[in-house]
Amino acid sequence: LTVMNMLIGVICEVVSAVAATERESLSLGYVREKMKQLMEGTGVDEDKDGMISKAEFLSLISGDNIEAAKLLEDVGVDVAGLVDFADTIFAKDSNDDDDEDSSEEKQLSFGEFMEVVLDMRSTNTATVKDVVELRKFVKERFDSIEKRFSDKGRATRSHSKFNGSRSAWAQQINEDIERVKTQGPTLAKTF
Repeated sequence: LTVMNMLIGVICEVVSAVAATERESLSLGYVREKMKQLMEGTGVDEDKDGMISKAEFLSLISGDNIEAAKLLEDVGVDVAGLVDFADTIFAKDSNDDDDEDSSEEKQLSFGEFMEVVLDMRSTNTATVKDVVELRKFVKERFDSIEKRFSDKGRATRSHSKFNGSRSAWAQQINEDIERVKTQGPTLAKTF
């Protein structure tokens, strides 16, 4: 009798877990489908390339389109926090820093966009993968900053031989520091 009660308890637990997983899967499928319809129906994808830019994302989430924000809130996404992370979500990769002249921003496919958005749900917990990605991100940013300072230092040393003023270089360093202050703390995932 005790063994039978234990088996019934295990079966109930398994059925409950499967039901929760199925409910979550259906909910996410519904959100993906509705977001795709909103993207197509509202004309947010202005260039019709199937990629989502920062401007298209902001136009989808804010403004008159309350349905998209409500849809995301229904699955536990903090929409205000998501808008705050827009700069990080659409930031160019650190290996693209060499192309500073390029004004083109990073674009995401719909699948990548939905993955990033759904990763921002409050029910998600940090995993080892998230910590490794954070470490990689911080290392890349520091390497990029170190390279910029080293390049600026070399340029200044060669420039200062001919011109005693370092104010332009100092101003550029201050701008770089301000940029790091504004972009550094914002990460694609919250912990």
